[in-house]
Amino acid sequence: MTIYLLAGSLVLLAGLVALVMALPPWARTFDIPTLLAYINAHPLSHESQNVIFPIVTVGFGILV
Repeated sequence: MTIYLLAGSLVLLAGLVALVMALPPWARTFDIPTLLAYINAHPLSHESQNVIFPIVTVGFGILV
């Protein structure tokens, strides 16, 4: 069970890092309210969303 939690956390972390790296260098942060405000003002491209969403979904799915 612990291995599954570790795997889920690593997949989720990879998805969050991919999200942050998809932003311009001056906008990169792990502060969730700041990320939310930036992404609401400047939406990600569909290609980025198509890569990041499944990674984060699988990570959360493993953790649940």
